[in-house]
Amino acid sequence: MGIGKDTPQVDLVSTLAVLLGVPIPFNNLGRPIEGVFGGDWRRLVEVNLLAAAQMGRFVEVYEDDTKGERVWGDVDVDWEDEVALRELYARLREYQGEVLEGYRRVWTRFQLVKMVEGVLVLVLGVVALLGDGGCVELGMTRLAGVIGIVAGAVHVAVEGWYCWSVVDGLVLGAALGSLVSCIWQTGWGVCRVLGLIWEWQAVVFTLLLSIGFASNSYTVWEDRVILFFLSTFGLCSLSGMQDTKSLRQGSQSMLFMMLNRIVSLSRACREEQLPFCRTSFYRLESNAVWRLSIPFLTAAAVLYTTNIALQSIGIRKRLWFATCIPVVLVFNTLFWTLETANEQDWLADIVTEETSKTIRTLMAQSVLVIALVGLGIAFKTPRPESRTLILTTAVLLASILVSSSTGGLSLAILYHQLISLRRLVPDNTIKPTIAALLGTLHFFSTGHNATFSSIQWKAAYIAFHDRQPLISPLLVILNTFAAPIISACAVPLLSPESSSTAKNPTARLLATHSTVYAVWAVSTALWACLLRRHLMLFAIFCPRFLLAGGLMLIVDILALLSSILLAR
Repeated sequence: MGIGKDTPQVDLVSTLAVLLGVPIPFNNLGRPIEGVFGGDWRRLVEVNLLAAAQMGRFVEVYEDDTKGERVWGDVDVDWEDEVALRELYARLREYQGEVLEGYRRVWTRFQLVKMVEGVLVLVLGVVALLGDGGCVELGMTRLAGVIGIVAGAVHVAVEGWYCWSVVDGLVLGAALGSLVSCIWQTGWGVCRVLGLIWEWQAVVFTLLLSIGFASNSYTVWEDRVILFFLSTFGLCSLSGMQDTKSLRQGSQSMLFMMLNRIVSLSRACREEQLPFCRTSFYRLESNAVWRLSIPFLTAAAVLYTTNIALQSIGIRKRLWFATCIPVVLVFNTLFWTLETANEQDWLADIVTEETSKTIRTLMAQSVLVIALVGLGIAFKTPRPESRTLILTTAVLLASILVSSSTGGLSLAILYHQLISLRRLVPDNTIKPTIAALLGTLHFFSTGHNATFSSIQWKAAYIAFHDRQPLISPLLVILNTFAAPIISACAVPLLSPESSSTAKNPTARLLATHSTVYAVWAVSTALWACLLRRHLMLFAIFCPRFLLAGGLMLIVDILALLSSILLAR
C-alpha cells in the first residue's frame, strides 16, 4: 500500500479473506487491496476474479442480473502474458467499482436538503420555547404567511415540481412561518442574562449532554454522565445548608444522591459497553426472593411518598388517595407475586397455567381500568394541584404494572425524588431540567437503553392473552418510556405556590421541560446528519436520535395535556 493512500474499510474484509484462504463473505463488496500483493499480476488477477465472482453472485441474487458474468465470466487469458493480465485486472477493477458505486447510491442516499430543513425547524422550535410571551397576535399572521410562502417556494424550486415536493413545501412553510413569527413576537427574550447558579446549571447540564451525543463513547455511557450531573446538583443543593433549619433540606439532598446511586446499580448493558459493564437488571429479575419482596417495598414506597405529597400540597385524602391507590397497589403486588410463582412452577399442583394467566390478566385489566378512572377523576377535581397529583399517580400505577419488579421499584424511587425536588431548591429554573435528567436515568435503570434490542415486548401481553392491535403497542410504549412520562406528568408539582412570583409559573415549567428534550432532539439530529458516514451511525447515532425524537413528541403531548388539565 502506498504511503498516504486511503484504504476503504470495505476492502479489508475481502483482502483478509483471500490472504487467509477462506471464502469472501457473501455480503462483502470490497476489492482486494492492490498493494498487499505487490507487482504479482497473476496473483492480483486471481484474487480479483474471486472477488468479482462473489459480487456477481450477490448481484444475481438481489437483482436477478447476470451482468457480472458477461463482463468478466468467459475470459480466456494467457497467464504468462503480463499485458493481458493487466488488461483483465483493469476490467475487473472497473466492474467491481461500478457494482460498489451502484449500491452506495442506493444504501447511502442522504437527502441533504430535507435534513437541513428538519434541523432548522427543530432549532427554531427550541428558540421559540425559550422565548417569553404568546404567539396569538393577529398582526403577525401576515408575516407568517409571507415567510411560509417563500420557504415553500424555495423548497419546491430546489426539490423539483411534483406532488410530494409540494406537500413537503406546504408543511415546511407552515412550520417556518409560525416559528419565525412567534420568535419575532417574543422580542428575543431568550437573550436575557442568566444570574443564578441554578440557571447556569440548567443550561450547562443540557448543553454538555447535547455535545456529548457527538461522541459514540459518551452516548454509550450516557447513564454514567447523567448520574454525574445529578450528583453535582445534589452537592450544590447541600451548599445552602447554613443553619439548623436547613438540616432537613440537607438530609433530603443526601437521600436524593443516595437514591440516584442505588438506581444506577440496575442497568442493561449495550454490546458496545462490554466487557467494562455488567448487566444487573436481568440478574435481579432472575432472583425469585428479590422478585417476591420488591413489589411489597414498591407499594410501601408509593404510599409513603403520596402521603408526603398530600401534606406538602395541603390536599385531603379523598376517594382516589384513600381507596383507589391502595387497591391498585394490592393488585400490582398480587400480580407480580403470582407472576413469579408461575415462572418458578410453585403453583403447578394448585392451578393450571391457563387459570393462573386468567387471574393475572383480570388483575392487570383492573389496574388499567382504575388508572383510566383516575384520569377522569383528575378532570373533575377542583384544585389544580390535586389534578396533577392524581394524573401522576394514575400514570405511575399503570407504569408499575407494565414494568418488571425491578422497574417498578425504580419508578417508585423516581416518584419520591420528584416530590422531594419540590422543596429541595428554592429556584424553579433548574427543576424541569433535573426532572428530565431523572426521567432519563430511570429510563436506563428500568432495563432500557437506546437500542431496539432493549425493548421489552413482553409488556404487550401483560393484560391480555393475545396481542391487541391498539392497546398492546401502547403498553409497550408505556413500559419503554415510563420514567420520562412520569417525570413529565409531575412537572407542574415542582413549583411551591409560595416560592413562585412569575406569571404562569406552571406554563414556564412545562415549556422548560419540553425545551430540554427539544435541545437533545436537535443535537442528536445534528450529529446524525454530520456523522452520516460514521461506521456506528446505525448502531449508535440513529437509535439515539429516534429515542430523542420519540421522547420529545411524548413530552410535548403530555405538556399539552397538563395545560388543558390545569386550564379548566
